[in-house]
Amino acid sequence: RQCLSELYSANTLVKGHFWADDWKDSYKQFDIKMDVQTPSGTNLMVKEDILKGLHHDKRPFGFATRGKGRYTVCFSARAKPDAMIQSGFTVRVGFTILHQTSEEAKVSSTHVSALHDQLKRIEDDIHTIADNLVYLKYREAKMRDTSESTGERALYFPILTVCVLFILGMWQSFHLSSFLQEKKIV
Repeated sequence: RQCLSELYSANTLVKGHFWADDWKDSYKQFDIKMDVQTPSGTNLMVKEDILKGLHHDKRPFGFATRGKGRYTVCFSARAKPDAMIQSGFTVRVGFTILHQTSEEAKVSSTHVSALHDQLKRIEDDIHTIADNLVYLKYREAKMRDTSESTGERALYFPILTVCVLFILGMWQSFHLSSFLQEKKIV
Protein backbone atom coordinates (compact mmCIF):
# COMPACT_ATOMS: atom_id res chain seq x y z
CA ARG A 1 0.00 0.00 0.00
CA GLN A 2 1.43 3.37 -1.07
CA CYS A 3 -0.16 6.66 -0.04
CA LEU A 4 0.17 10.30 -0.95
CA SER A 5 -1.25 13.05 1.22
CA GLU A 6 -1.89 16.71 0.55
CA LEU A 7 -3.37 19.56 2.59
CA TYR A 8 -6.51 21.10 1.03
CA SER A 9 -9.02 23.71 2.14
CA ALA A 10 -12.75 23.02 2.33
CA ASN A 11 -14.83 22.68 -0.85
CA THR A 12 -11.82 22.31 -3.15
CA LEU A 13 -12.21 20.31 -6.34
CA VAL A 14 -9.10 18.17 -6.81
CA LYS A 15 -8.43 16.60 -10.17
CA GLY A 16 -5.75 13.97 -10.71
CA HIS A 17 -4.60 11.25 -13.05
CA PHE A 18 -2.57 8.09 -12.78
CA TRP A 19 -0.77 5.83 -15.20
CA ALA A 20 1.33 2.69 -15.08
CA ASP A 21 5.04 2.41 -15.93
CA ASP A 22 6.56 -0.90 -17.09
CA TRP A 23 3.01 -1.77 -17.97
CA LYS A 24 3.03 -4.80 -20.33
CA ASP A 25 0.46 -7.43 -19.32
CA SER A 26 1.62 -7.77 -15.73
CA TYR A 27 -1.18 -5.50 -14.49
CA LYS A 28 -3.65 -8.32 -15.23
CA GLN A 29 -2.10 -10.29 -12.37
CA PHE A 30 -3.03 -7.62 -9.81
CA ASP A 31 -6.14 -6.07 -8.38
CA ILE A 32 -5.20 -2.42 -7.86
CA LYS A 33 -7.40 -0.43 -5.51
CA MET A 34 -7.42 3.33 -5.03
CA ASP A 35 -9.06 5.03 -2.05
CA VAL A 36 -9.23 8.64 -0.92
CA GLN A 37 -9.42 9.26 2.83
CA THR A 38 -10.61 12.41 4.58
CA PRO A 39 -8.66 14.04 7.43
CA SER A 40 -10.87 12.12 9.90
CA GLY A 41 -9.85 8.80 8.29
CA THR A 42 -13.15 7.94 6.56
CA ASN A 43 -13.14 6.86 2.93
CA LEU A 44 -14.28 9.60 0.59
CA MET A 45 -13.91 7.47 -2.53
CA VAL A 46 -12.94 3.83 -3.23
CA LYS A 47 -12.24 2.41 -6.70
CA GLU A 48 -11.46 -1.26 -7.31
CA ASP A 49 -9.40 -2.68 -10.21
CA ILE A 50 -8.44 0.77 -11.47
CA LEU A 51 -6.01 -0.42 -14.16
CA LYS A 52 -8.63 -2.45 -15.98
CA GLY A 53 -8.64 -1.34 -19.60
CA LEU A 54 -5.64 0.98 -19.14
CA HIS A 55 -3.41 1.25 -22.22
CA HIS A 56 -0.54 3.67 -21.52
CA ASP A 57 -3.09 6.49 -21.23
CA LYS A 58 -3.49 8.58 -18.16
CA ARG A 59 -6.60 7.64 -16.20
CA PRO A 60 -8.35 10.64 -14.58
CA PHE A 61 -9.92 10.82 -11.16
CA GLY A 62 -11.30 13.60 -9.03
CA PHE A 63 -12.89 14.40 -5.71
CA ALA A 64 -14.24 17.39 -3.82
CA THR A 65 -13.04 18.07 -0.31
CA ARG A 66 -15.66 18.49 2.38
CA GLY A 67 -13.57 20.15 5.05
CA LYS A 68 -10.13 21.60 5.58
CA GLY A 69 -7.36 19.10 6.26
CA ARG A 70 -4.92 16.52 4.92
CA TYR A 71 -6.49 14.20 2.34
CA THR A 72 -4.77 10.91 1.54
CA VAL A 73 -4.86 9.00 -1.75
CA CYS A 74 -3.76 5.39 -1.36
CA PHE A 75 -3.02 2.69 -3.94
CA SER A 76 -2.86 -0.92 -2.89
CA ALA A 77 -2.04 -3.96 -5.03
CA ARG A 78 -3.18 -7.49 -4.32
CA ALA A 79 -2.15 -10.42 -6.49
CA LYS A 80 -5.02 -12.36 -8.05
CA PRO A 81 -5.37 -15.90 -6.71
CA ASP A 82 -4.29 -17.60 -9.93
CA ALA A 83 -1.50 -15.11 -10.75
CA MET A 84 2.08 -16.12 -11.39
CA ILE A 85 3.93 -12.93 -10.57
CA GLN A 86 6.98 -12.53 -12.78
CA SER A 87 7.34 -8.77 -12.94
CA GLY A 88 5.93 -5.66 -11.42
CA PHE A 89 4.97 -2.17 -12.53
CA THR A 90 4.81 1.30 -11.04
CA VAL A 91 1.69 3.43 -10.74
CA ARG A 92 2.42 7.14 -11.06
CA VAL A 93 0.04 9.88 -9.89
CA GLY A 94 -0.32 13.58 -10.72
CA PHE A 95 -2.55 16.10 -8.86
CA THR A 96 -4.05 19.39 -9.91
CA ILE A 97 -6.23 21.73 -7.84
CA LEU A 98 -8.94 22.61 -10.31
CA HIS A 99 -10.57 25.41 -8.31
CA GLN A 100 -11.30 26.44 -4.76
CA THR A 101 -14.77 27.35 -3.65
CA SER A 102 -14.25 27.48 0.09
CA GLU A 103 -15.14 30.50 2.19
CA GLU A 104 -11.46 30.86 3.09
CA ALA A 105 -10.55 31.04 -0.59
CA LYS A 106 -13.31 33.59 -1.19
CA VAL A 107 -12.20 35.69 1.78
CA SER A 108 -8.58 35.39 0.67
CA SER A 109 -9.56 36.31 -2.88
CA THR A 110 -11.61 39.28 -1.64
CA HIS A 111 -8.74 40.41 0.59
CA VAL A 112 -6.24 40.09 -2.28
CA SER A 113 -8.66 41.90 -4.59
CA ALA A 114 -9.04 44.73 -2.08
CA LEU A 115 -5.26 44.95 -1.66
CA HIS A 116 -4.85 44.92 -5.45
CA ASP A 117 -7.35 47.76 -5.80
CA GLN A 118 -5.63 49.75 -3.06
CA LEU A 119 -2.20 49.19 -4.65
CA LYS A 120 -3.61 50.24 -8.03
CA ARG A 121 -4.96 53.43 -6.45
CA ILE A 122 -1.59 54.13 -4.79
CA GLU A 123 0.19 53.49 -8.09
CA ASP A 124 -2.15 55.93 -9.86
CA ASP A 125 -1.49 58.51 -7.13
CA ILE A 126 2.27 58.06 -7.56
CA HIS A 127 1.94 58.57 -11.32
CA THR A 128 -0.14 61.70 -10.73
CA ILE A 129 2.44 63.08 -8.29
CA ALA A 130 5.27 62.29 -10.73
CA ASP A 131 3.38 64.04 -13.55
CA ASN A 132 2.80 67.06 -11.28
CA LEU A 133 6.51 67.18 -10.41
CA VAL A 134 7.43 67.16 -14.11
CA TYR A 135 4.92 69.96 -14.74
CA LEU A 136 6.28 71.97 -11.80
CA LYS A 137 9.84 71.58 -13.12
CA TYR A 138 8.66 72.82 -16.50
CA ARG A 139 6.91 75.82 -14.89
CA GLU A 140 9.97 76.59 -12.75
CA ALA A 141 12.22 76.55 -15.84
CA LYS A 142 9.82 78.81 -17.72
CA MET A 143 9.59 81.22 -14.76
CA ARG A 144 13.40 81.27 -14.44
CA ASP A 145 13.75 82.11 -18.14
CA THR A 146 11.14 84.88 -17.78
CA SER A 147 12.91 86.22 -14.69
CA GLU A 148 16.31 86.23 -16.44
CA SER A 149 14.95 88.02 -19.52
CA THR A 150 13.18 90.55 -17.27
CA GLY A 151 16.42 91.08 -15.33
CA GLU A 152 18.30 91.75 -18.58
CA ARG A 153 15.66 94.27 -19.64
CA ALA A 154 15.72 95.85 -16.19
CA LEU A 155 19.49 96.29 -16.53
CA TYR A 156 19.10 98.26 -19.78
CA PHE A 157 16.39 100.55 -18.36
CA PRO A 158 18.59 102.31 -15.74
CA ILE A 159 21.36 102.73 -18.31
CA LEU A 160 18.88 104.28 -20.73
CA THR A 161 17.45 106.47 -17.95
CA VAL A 162 20.93 107.77 -16.99
CA CYS A 163 21.67 108.53 -20.65
CA VAL A 164 18.36 110.38 -21.09
CA LEU A 165 18.89 112.35 -17.88
CA PHE A 166 22.47 113.24 -18.93
CA ILE A 167 21.27 114.45 -22.32
CA LEU A 168 18.44 116.44 -20.72
CA GLY A 169 20.90 117.97 -18.24
CA MET A 170 23.23 118.95 -21.07
CA TRP A 171 20.37 120.43 -23.07
CA GLN A 172 19.10 122.37 -20.03
CA SER A 173 22.57 123.78 -19.25
CA PHE A 174 23.06 124.75 -22.92
CA HIS A 175 19.62 126.32 -23.03
CA LEU A 176 20.17 128.17 -19.73
CA SER A 177 23.59 129.42 -20.86
CA SER A 178 22.15 130.68 -24.16
CA PHE A 179 19.23 132.34 -22.31
CA LEU A 180 21.56 134.09 -19.91
CA GLN A 181 23.80 135.27 -22.76
CA GLU A 182 20.82 136.58 -24.61
CA LYS A 183 19.69 138.60 -21.61
CA LYS A 184 23.24 139.61 -21.00
CA ILE A 185 23.15 138.56 -17.47
CA VAL A 186 26.35 136.67 -17.76
